[in-house]
Amino acid sequence: MRLKSKGIVLLSFLFQTLTLSVSVAGVVDWDLMHTRPECKTSPDGPVRTFCMDTDRKEMAKLSGMEDKVKAMIEQAKDSTAKIYIAYFSFSNFAAFDALCAAGKRGVQIEGYFDTDYKADQNNNPNRLQNQCQQDPQAPKNVKIFFLGEKKKNPDGSLLVWRLHHNKFLIVDPGPNENNVNLNFSSGNLSASGLSIHFDHWAKLVVSKDSNIFKIHQCVLQGLRAAITNTDGETLPTDRPEVYKAIMQTCLQTLDTNVESAIASEGIAPLFAPNANNEIYRALKTTIDSVVKGGKIYGAIQHFLHLGIKGDLARAVQRGVEVRLIMDDDVILGSSEVPGVGDFYQSQLKPSGIKIQFLQTNASVMQMMHNKFLIFEKARVQGVLQNRVFSGAGHFTTSAMKNNYENFYLTQNATLTAKYQDLFNYMWPRSVSEQVASGKPTN
Repeated sequence: MRLKSKGIVLLSFLFQTLTLSVSVAGVVDWDLMHTRPECKTSPDGPVRTFCMDTDRKEMAKLSGMEDKVKAMIEQAKDSTAKIYIAYFSFSNFAAFDALCAAGKRGVQIEGYFDTDYKADQNNNPNRLQNQCQQDPQAPKNVKIFFLGEKKKNPDGSLLVWRLHHNKFLIVDPGPNENNVNLNFSSGNLSASGLSIHFDHWAKLVVSKDSNIFKIHQCVLQGLRAAITNTDGETLPTDRPEVYKAIMQTCLQTLDTNVESAIASEGIAPLFAPNANNEIYRALKTTIDSVVKGGKIYGAIQHFLHLGIKGDLARAVQRGVEVRLIMDDDVILGSSEVPGVGDFYQSQLKPSGIKIQFLQTNASVMQMMHNKFLIFEKARVQGVLQNRVFSGAGHFTTSAMKNNYENFYLTQNATLTAKYQDLFNYMWPRSVSEQVASGKPTN
């Protein structure tokens, strides 16, 4: 009887272990890497966040991000492997060299970028397609597409402003491997995004049968259909309505419920364009769930969303500590997005949110380019949890609804802790508005 009891206990333990492993098998590994803009005007000078163009190489080496991206790309060995890249821009030569080498060895590469970069045949996306095929005479193994549209009314007001602003890299080593590298980031595959910007990349290893990987496959299917016809020919302009229709059909068999996805894999992916404002609704629900005594903190480059501002201000009023890091371009008038300075002065500054700034060099397009929020003590289904909202998009209505964007709501403890470390790296390097604006102290 005693042996039988021990056997039952052992079987019970194994069953529980197996059940746990199945529930978390979707994401096999979680990691986060980020840039480290620690620049000096002289070898023995003070470390500053303000960097020069000549600092790119040294800062890329300091963070090691270029080497890590190249190492991921090099896992695609031959024509059985696939690489999917989706970014606003792509100007990083180290990443280009690795991708070009992959294309020449027959790896299937599919890339999506913003239409602003379509006309220049010498930029990296076009060069990748035109110069890096395994065999120019054979069916193309490198395919590049451009999405997005910008139009203005005669009076100069915006008529259409739709960006391809996704930021993810997927490396599938081939059919003999069960897992793929799935990476999403605040930064582009740009010269600055892996060096002097403040940017981060989440590095996930996921199984091919995972919900998150299958949802990204739906996204790729939608992007492909939006810019090509039924014969596979590239269209002059993308069709966001086709993207949304494809996504709606493709996602029907997958888990798109935020809480269910988080419960099963620790992460819920969210994509724009969408018809139901689902990204903002998921973010609002999370902000509203943080209880008195909890904390919300993170880094946002461009903030123009009245709804999110109101949600954060109400969190402050109910006793939540809210801290944000922004780029000093917001208060110096050098931001690339019109209106963010006025929004800060009229909406954010009086909201009760504590805001500090990172001093960056607008003359060389250096930016505080992160976009993430960390939530401590979010009450979900009666349980206090820590979560992170992050991704490619800024806090604007266009990012949440109209652009091609990827966002993620994450509850995984490992990744959440790494985001907390990232904020703790940035906050001591940030300064007050008074210091950032150069105003004299009294």
